[in-house]
Amino acid sequence: MKTTRAILERLKKAPNLTWKADFQLLWGEINQNPMASALCARFRELNQENVATMLNGNTGLYNMEWAVTVEARAAAGLQAIEFLINANDAKQLSNRVSAPGNEWASRKGSSEYGSSTSLSAAMGAFIEVLIEPTIQYLEDQTVTLSRLESTTIEYKQRSEWFDAERLKRIAEEMPEAGQNLVERRLKNQFAKYLFDEGFRFALEAEEESAYGKVDIFLIGPDENRLGVVEVKVFDGADRNADHVKEGVGQAAHYAAKFTAPNPYLLVFNVTEPQLHINGTHTNNYWVVPHGTTRVRVITVDVGMQKSPSSKEYPDPKVISLR
Repeated sequence: MKTTRAILERLKKAPNLTWKADFQLLWGEINQNPMASALCARFRELNQENVATMLNGNTGLYNMEWAVTVEARAAAGLQAIEFLINANDAKQLSNRVSAPGNEWASRKGSSEYGSSTSLSAAMGAFIEVLIEPTIQYLEDQTVTLSRLESTTIEYKQRSEWFDAERLKRIAEEMPEAGQNLVERRLKNQFAKYLFDEGFRFALEAEEESAYGKVDIFLIGPDENRLGVVEVKVFDGADRNADHVKEGVGQAAHYAAKFTAPNPYLLVFNVTEPQLHINGTHTNNYWVVPHGTTRVRVITVDVGMQKSPSSKEYPDPKVISLR
C-alpha cells in the first residue's frame, strides 16, 4: 500500500484546502482491499455515533474505550475517513480534524508536532492515532491473506500429486456414507493441513439460516474474521455443477453473515479430466461472482490417472457456476 503511505505523508504537510481531495484519494485506495468493507460493515453500528461524536469535538482521541481492539480501532479509522470526505466544505473538514487532533497534540507536547494548536499538528496527531493504525492493520491482513492463498494452492498441489487416491476413495464413499459426511471428512483433511500450517479456525460455525453451518470459519492473528471455506465434491453425476454452484451461494452467504471478507469454495473433483470453471482464472483459483461478492473457487483434481508431470491431459471439463 505504497500509495496510501504517500498520501498520508502529503496530508501531514498539505494545506487544509487540499485535505478533502487527498482523503478521497485515500478512501479510494483503501477500498480496493476487501478487508476494508468487511471492517466497516462489522463495526458500523458500534462506531458511527462514536466517530461522529469524536470528530465533532465532543470527545477526544484519548477517549476511545469503545474501540479497544486492533480491529475495532482500524474500523474507527476507516469510518473517520468516510466522515471527513462527507464534510460540506474545507472549513468543516478542518474542524473535524482539529478538534480531536489538537487535544491529542497538546497532551503529547509541542516537540513532536510543532505548535500544538496548528492545523498541521492536529493532522499529524489524527493520522498517528486513527489513520496509520488502520493502514498497518490492512497491510498485515493482506500479508496473512496472501499466505492463506499460497497455503491453499500448496494443499491443492500436494493432494493432486501425493494423496489423490486416498482422497478420491473418501469422496467416492457415496452413497453409503452420505453426502454430508463425505464432504465433512474432506473438510477435515483440509482443516488439518491449515492447522499444521499455523492457521486458526472454527469448524462448522453456527449461524441460524437456511444454509446451516459454515464448513470452516478462518480467524486471523488479531482475532479478526479472515474468511470462510465451503467444501464440495464434483463427480459429474449426482454431485454435479448445480451441487457445486450451491457451494458458491453458501460461501457468499456466510461471508456476508459473518462479515468475513474472503469466501472460498474448495471443490474435490473425482472425474478424470481436470475441472475448469467458466470464470476468471488467476493465481491458480477461479473467481466466481455471486451478487456483489466474489468467491474464490479452488479445484482439487483427485480423479486424474496420469502423473502430475505429464503434459498429456484430456481436455478439461468446463462448468458454469453463475
